[in-house]
Amino acid sequence: MSLLAEELKMWERIGVKRLISPALMERLRRSRRKAKRKAARELPDFAVSPLTQAEIEHDLRTLALEPGRDLFIHSALSKIGPVDGGAETIIRALIQILGPDATLIMPAYPMPATMYEWMRDPTPFCLASSPSRMGALTEVFRKMPGVLRSAHPTHSVAAYGPAAELYTNDHHKVVTPCAAGSPFRIHTDRGGDILCIGTGVGKITSYHVIEDYIDDYPLAVYLNARMAKNVILADGARDRVEIVVGNPKLSPWRVDNFKPKEAEFLGYLQSYAALREGRIGHAACHLINGVRFHAMMLDLTRKGVTIYHRPLLGRLPAR
Repeated sequence: MSLLAEELKMWERIGVKRLISPALMERLRRSRRKAKRKAARELPDFAVSPLTQAEIEHDLRTLALEPGRDLFIHSALSKIGPVDGGAETIIRALIQILGPDATLIMPAYPMPATMYEWMRDPTPFCLASSPSRMGALTEVFRKMPGVLRSAHPTHSVAAYGPAAELYTNDHHKVVTPCAAGSPFRIHTDRGGDILCIGTGVGKITSYHVIEDYIDDYPLAVYLNARMAKNVILADGARDRVEIVVGNPKLSPWRVDNFKPKEAEFLGYLQSYAALREGRIGHAACHLINGVRFHAMMLDLTRKGVTIYHRPLLGRLPAR
């Protein structure tokens, strides 16, 4: 499909979304995710013996996952196929391979849609009970013993390991999700790696670190006014957290939503030697070297390349 055809398809989706209430949109998303999971279970290739922890560890070693280095996971559990023991087996395998000196981090974002829509919703964010909407693996992980969760109202993360408190303690004090002091910036500064399990490379939240890392990012990625949400902390205390919210007009054209942009960044990751590819079960996996990834993002941004597509039709909000 041509780039112009992809743009027209996206504009059509944007128009439809404006006519549908957020509640109905969320029901449609849930129905679509359920249908995808059902279809994945029915694939003939999945009619095999469930993967064991030893087999998953073998796949991780084949990917050359580095022990001792912090790892941020983005995942689509259904893409892996049947696993003996389910999500917990995968998490145990990751912890075993990483070893005691590394910290495992996963997204635990509670928002069902955009930051703007979630922050407008009066529902409080409860650290203990608000589910992660970033896939089944992340929801199992956040509820496991010893896992800590940050209190950021939109981009909460869950972490397990020696640096878990460092990653989670002060996230809600950071005005934008990926700025200095956020787990994403901390992970970048510590040279941590990123593993995408069945998601492709479009879902990497750390793309956004560069938007706060440099002073002259070429697009207005945030709305001007702050928004607030009530947060129920782990001890039951309440806090009202104010943050700056991402510009929802950019969301459709972002690397995680616009497929040509994701393909473009897959090419960059390969050309900058920041990527290793492999599989865990049936899931295509992408292991990103965090140091090279950050260097790539700095270089691309200086050249005027961003994770947002600039449509031929219509305009994006520039600075």
